[in-house]
Amino acid sequence: MRRTLTIIAFPLAVLAVFGLLYAIWLALDLPPEETIIAAARSSLDRYGLVIVFICAYLEALLLIGWYFPGTLVIIFALIVATAEPVRYAETAALGGLGLYCGQVTNFVAGKYGWYRLLLAFGLRAPLERAKRRLEKYGLSAIFTT
Repeated sequence: MRRTLTIIAFPLAVLAVFGLLYAIWLALDLPPEETIIAAARSSLDRYGLVIVFICAYLEALLLIGWYFPGTLVIIFALIVATAEPVRYAETAALGGLGLYCGQVTNFVAGKYGWYRLLLAFGLRAPLERAKRRLEKYGLSAIFTT
């Protein structure tokens, strides 16, 4: 019985989240998806694919990415570009490049003292726990977290 519950728990949780989002959509009387896609298409036509790159870059940055909805912009851009395969490939490539550049920025910042900024935000305890796990479990700690 417990095994069956653990197997069906994830799909039910996903279904519940989608149901909740749909209920919020109806409760707030948000515009239909065609209107949102049209607005996204006009913004992408006006600002070009550079906005996709910038949003992907900001999404990948450690502290900014927690609050910036860059993934939403990338997904919208990909949905808008589905009719044109070349534009879709360009959007995906620039989104991936932006994410990569953001991760490289995180690496460089980490190599030269990113932890000081994290300490300033009061994250000493999580950093100490991560250090203990890394010392105890080695490289497997990186892959399991």
